[in-house]
Amino acid sequence: MDIDYLSLIRIVSATLAPITAIAATIGGVIAYQQFRVNRDKFRLDLYEKRLHVYKALMSLLNTITVHSTVSLEEARTFISETHEATFLFGSDIPIYFDAVYKNTIQLKNNYDKLDDQKLQIGTERSILVNQNTELFLWFAEQYKTGAQEKFKKYLSFR
Repeated sequence: MDIDYLSLIRIVSATLAPITAIAATIGGVIAYQQFRVNRDKFRLDLYEKRLHVYKALMSLLNTITVHSTVSLEEARTFISETHEATFLFGSDIPIYFDAVYKNTIQLKNNYDKLDDQKLQIGTERSILVNQNTELFLWFAEQYKTGAQEKFKKYLSFR
């Protein structure tokens, strides 16, 4: 039995092209699936970091709405837990956090002045009470819906 090597080479060559194409297609599908998995993992990691920052905000807002005041330690904790916001969100959230922090410190300072026994009933005390009422209402609105609206676009899965 005589083997025709030239015919065998032609048959093997003819079958290699489709096999190579099939292997390339399978490799492409696998690469695309890995891309999707990595993209989804990145989104999940980003979501978890953003959610942590949101929870820190809600914790501060909850404290203020429940106790009508805040300690410096709680304000520091808020800054510590939200300092990455610049890297995780658009520019709107760091600006919002700046307003939250400034209002928090203003609320704390006003309460400290109101607790001072030397501050007599009068115009200055009434001004501080009015400022605190406005600040408290602002914080209550942020706790109720304001913060959710700000974060909605960052914490959705769309």
